[in-house]
Amino acid sequence: MVISDRHPGRYLWLVLLVAAATLLAGCSRFFFLPEPGHRWDPAAAGIDYENIWFDSLDGTLLHGWFLPADEPRGTILFLHGNAENISTHIGAVYWLPEQGYNVFLLDYRGFGLSAGTPDFDGVHMDAAAALARVARHRRVDPERIVVFGQSLGASVAITTVANHGAAYGVRGLIADSPF
Repeated sequence: MVISDRHPGRYLWLVLLVAAATLLAGCSRFFFLPEPGHRWDPAAAGIDYENIWFDSLDGTLLHGWFLPADEPRGTILFLHGNAENISTHIGAVYWLPEQGYNVFLLDYRGFGLSAGTPDFDGVHMDAAAALARVARHRRVDPERIVVFGQSLGASVAITTVANHGAAYGVRGLIADSPF
């Protein structure tokens, strides 16, 4: 290969492009800031909940909380943002059961009590598995499911509904601050 002095910027762009691609290939750790364990238990605040354990699409063991409504009008699958876990994100949805909505909060792989290490493909598999799991819950009408995501969870919610929503009867999508 002959490098010409006439267009040195062309090669600089190529070097920068290769460097950026190399860095981005391993950048998922910058998007995911999981916190293992939980900071508190919802029962301490008088919130009724059920622990739900289930497998992601690749077999990774996941954990979530199901907050039941007395007379459910529908169910909301809540996908949180990129940091911490469901024990810190529950503040966005804990009030919904009093309004007549069941809520299922999922901890992606590596977050909270869920096994594994987070990555983009895995988080999408986790959300798809959570949708399938909540649709089978005994207290859920599968014809009345809404997926609600915040931040990273909003982006995951959009993809999940686009790819799996029709199969599980999803009736709505709420995307709060997607990126």
